[in-house]
Amino acid sequence: MVKIRSIYYDPLHIKEFKDFWSGKYKEKVLLSPIYYKQWDLIHNFFKLNRIKYGRSSNTVHSRKPICDDLDFLNEYYIIQQTCLSQTGRSCEVGAYPTGFLGEYLVSAVFGAEIFFVGTNTHSWSAIKDYPLKNYKILNSFKQLYNKSKWISKVLKILDYFVKKKVPYILIPNSFIDAMNFAFLLRGPERACLDVYDYQEELYELLELGNEFNIYFLNKQLEIIGEHNRNILGNEEFYRNCMCYIPQSCVDTYSLMSPDVYKEFGFVYHQKIINKYGSVFFHIHSNGLHVLKEVIKLSKISEIFFTEDTGFDRPFIIRHKLRELSEDVPITFICTKKEFLDALNNKTLCMNSRYVVPFCDFMGMDWDRSKNKSEYFSDLEEAIAAMEMARNYKSK
Repeated sequence: MVKIRSIYYDPLHIKEFKDFWSGKYKEKVLLSPIYYKQWDLIHNFFKLNRIKYGRSSNTVHSRKPICDDLDFLNEYYIIQQTCLSQTGRSCEVGAYPTGFLGEYLVSAVFGAEIFFVGTNTHSWSAIKDYPLKNYKILNSFKQLYNKSKWISKVLKILDYFVKKKVPYILIPNSFIDAMNFAFLLRGPERACLDVYDYQEELYELLELGNEFNIYFLNKQLEIIGEHNRNILGNEEFYRNCMCYIPQSCVDTYSLMSPDVYKEFGFVYHQKIINKYGSVFFHIHSNGLHVLKEVIKLSKISEIFFTEDTGFDRPFIIRHKLRELSEDVPITFICTKKEFLDALNNKTLCMNSRYVVPFCDFMGMDWDRSKNKSEYFSDLEEAIAAMEMARNYKSK
């Protein structure tokens, strides 16, 4: 078994991320190398070790979710965490085993018929129809989640890893709340029309979404909370990282105006913040128009800007996004060349984190693109760049 050498749980990195998330990086930047083609790395490692893989790793087929085979998944995570923990992708060195059930897990909790597809390194879900066909049955839905077999399945999966005393933290399910929740129960078309046709009923549905997400997270924390505290060894950090603070998004609002978020999103996210103290967001390039409303929330630990084809890359418009995000810590994806050029030209944004590809696993370079300007090719190069980021001063 590969031994994990983690820099996530080192005091330096705990302090850096705690300071970043608590707003103490106003005059600093943070660099986080991220494993390049991570799934290929894991696949090739298993292949090298003669572990039977069946189909090729990129063939999509009907299958059971990966988390149905917990012994395999534990081996998988040991490999994955070794990849991640060799670099500064520090804030995310943790396992997310129930993520293999996909977002439609939420639809299944409320009665949808769910099925699974995937590859040999990932699985995700789909449904045949959305469960809330009309609002006359909404009251009956309020009793479904606390006796759902799917909630029980998630809790059993987490309990397995806790009892295994695995050497990594366990990440609970991300929140699927507000209109994201409505989309999974009503479907995109119905949910969008509900904004106009069934406003009062939609408010009630969104409240149910908050109640469900809080219940679901708390049940998971009952199982993994003590385990994560023991791994981290720092209660204050535990209370500020992604194994406790909810992760949310505004994905569905990319289809809507900022006014819709203001009316049918903001208040529900604020209630989550009131409950847990903060929230982590990711915002896609196609949803940047709602940013001006999102940053009015009372506390956001971090906004991770992700890229979408056909829209400006967040890194390219980083100064605009830095201004719009006010004092909220923000994160961008970029290449090694982009990061180093911006560092040398003194054009990095302060109070920001930069995620750059890294491609080295136990001395083996699996990359096939040959474009070395995209990623850090070895651990020493990545660590040197992290140190330069720590010493960075703007003009």
